[in-house]
Amino acid sequence: MIKVLSEISMLFDYIQTLLNDSFLPLRDDQREVVEMLQRATYDLEKLWMPQHFYQQLPSNEQFRWHHDMGNPLNGLIGLSELLLMDHLAEPHRKYIRAINCSSKDILTQIHDLRIVSTTS
Repeated sequence: MIKVLSEISMLFDYIQTLLNDSFLPLRDDQREVVEMLQRATYDLEKLWMPQHFYQQLPSNEQFRWHHDMGNPLNGLIGLSELLLMDHLAEPHRKYIRAINCSSKDILTQIHDLRIVSTTS
């Protein structure tokens, strides 16, 4: 689960790069969506907890945490897919694809944690 923390950190880096790129600035509507990505990533970071804490939670709390983590991740996935449908410069497209893939990977890992904890 340490990989999740590094992926969240990578999401922050990619989003900051997109927001601070003065060579290829984003349009106002694109910047607004990237700022929504940033807020979803902040929510994700606040909710994150190490696996050993997660496993100590009662099952109803685990379910709620799983649901709460899924909301910002689904937001990241949906917003990044929305941005990919727009006309973006290739460097921006590369970062948005990375955000999309990382978000899907984190969601899969959280889902796997839920499965493992219910079978244990």
